[in-house]
Amino acid sequence: MMFTVFGENYVYGIVTWGNVVIGLATLAIVTGSLYALGQKNVKRMLTYIIIAEVGYMVGGLWLGNAAGIIGGTYHILADAMMTLCLFMVVGAVAYKAGSCDIEDFKGKFKEMPITMTAFVIGAFSMIGIPPTCGFFSKWYLITGAYEAGQWLFMGALLFSSLVNALLFFRIIEVAYFRAAPSAKFKGHAHANEKFKEAPASMVVPLVLVALSLLVIGFFTNEIVTNIVIKVVPQVLM
Repeated sequence: MMFTVFGENYVYGIVTWGNVVIGLATLAIVTGSLYALGQKNVKRMLTYIIIAEVGYMVGGLWLGNAAGIIGGTYHILADAMMTLCLFMVVGAVAYKAGSCDIEDFKGKFKEMPITMTAFVIGAFSMIGIPPTCGFFSKWYLITGAYEAGQWLFMGALLFSSLVNALLFFRIIEVAYFRAAPSAKFKGHAHANEKFKEAPASMVVPLVLVALSLLVIGFFTNEIVTNIVIKVVPQVLM
């Protein structure tokens, strides 16, 4: 809509909404992150994180410089894949445990090592740890915010990354260091199972999505050069 219907000259030259939209995006990032902090249910937590992630995209596109637009556009792909990865993990855990509260992740590294490895990759991408794709999108966005002098937006990006680190490392700590309850299982698990992975129909797609977060990260330059820049060539020239 911005670049093919209205055009970059109208969006960035005539319409003076940049500061307003970036301010709303900053508010979305901070609010979504704070609400995510208060959740015990991982599915609800991820839903609030999505609000913050949309703020990344919208704010990046309205920065009006190459780095911000590349970051906002690239983050659409990166966020789609890492959010998909994390929700698939939640689905697998819920399938075996019966629910997806943080407490349900106790002992899951021993019971569901493949699923939790995928969770770590997805979490690292959401936090922005290289070489996952989440790192590169945030790098572009922070660079664009710095170049545009949008310090509040840049601070919100860093704040969101810190909150994500707190959220996901808390779950990783619960899953790795805390033993699973010995009581009866609420889901599809059985006491005599050594591993309690979800069915292959759930695990195989999860592994492929998790690996894609690394592949997209490794091929960031090719994606930006051959896809992103072609979407909005006039702005990025």
